Amino acid sequence: MRAFFIIILLAPFLPAAPSTPAPGSKERKDILDALRLPLEDGFKQELIFRVHHFKVENGWGYLEVQPRTKSDKKISYKGTIWQEDADFMDDGVLALMRYRKGRWYVVAKIVGPTDYPLEFFLQFEAPRGIFPSSGDQ
Repeated sequence: MRAFFIIILLAPFLPAAPSTPAPGSKERKDILDALRLPLEDGFKQELIFRVHHFKVENGWGYLEVQPRTKSDKKISYKGTIWQEDADFMDDGVLALMRYRKGRWYVVAKIVGPTDYPLEFFLQFEAPRGIFPSSGDQ
């Protein structure tokens, strides 16, 4: 019984396990919107996301998404800031997010990656658990 009370007292100080924000939750919306704004600026249109990976832990988040038009069509790089490199790009976006001062923001993002640059994202000292394991890719 004593161990139970110690666990209860320490619970707020234990690190959270990686989790995926539930569809429709405020946290999920806030994180996706924080990523959406800079991408809409670059793509010059409103976007929706197909989410392929989404994990958060201790104020960090990592997403792998595919931006789509509002009518769920593939995005064209023509006329965007990425137009010159479009022939060498994939259609996904990788993003590392951080929660600070009451809001989520983009720490780093890669638009159109053709490989998986885990080492790049690890330099920011985010929890390893938010990234896909080798079996998830």
